[in-house]
Amino acid sequence: MKNKKFEEKKIKLKGRTTQEYFIDPKGPIAEFKRDKKIYVNKDFLKLSPKEKQVVVYHERGHLKMSNYLFFEISNIFLLIFGFSIAYLIVNSVLKLVGYRIPFDINFSINIFLIIFSLVSICSFRWLSEIICDFNSIRNLGKNQTIKTIGEIYKKEKFHLWNHWVLHPPWKLRKKIMEELD
Repeated sequence: MKNKKFEEKKIKLKGRTTQEYFIDPKGPIAEFKRDKKIYVNKDFLKLSPKEKQVVVYHERGHLKMSNYLFFEISNIFLLIFGFSIAYLIVNSVLKLVGYRIPFDINFSINIFLIIFSLVSICSFRWLSEIICDFNSIRNLGKNQTIKTIGEIYKKEKFHLWNHWVLHPPWKLRKKIMEELD
């Protein structure tokens, strides 16, 4: 990441505020990274100025609220999830080759860990996204935020992990945003 040079642009926000962002053609429509900068892809550039502001205010929410903690905690649960699945696979293979293990106990523990870690990942990630949606709503209004994020969901190719684990499903997210004031 440090070796790459990304084109830098700025967007005018409310008042005299501006926000710099960097164009990463291979990235998602927008994301904040550990260097506390916002990166966008070419699809972002096709958005209207108001839509760009919604996206930038959302990403600023991640930056402003120090959501690194949310991501670090959810990454711990992601590791538990990965190790649980790997452990389950190893135990299954060992059982297939005849190695005796108390499989029922291991299987139950692994299923519990997988479900627990998946629910934990979703809880932290979804809460983070809702907080950031609120940042956009607070700055630009509910209707514009819901419309813009809804359009982005429609344009993106559906990806189970991205649209149901890392981000709340659209109908749930929309319902929550409608309730925010």
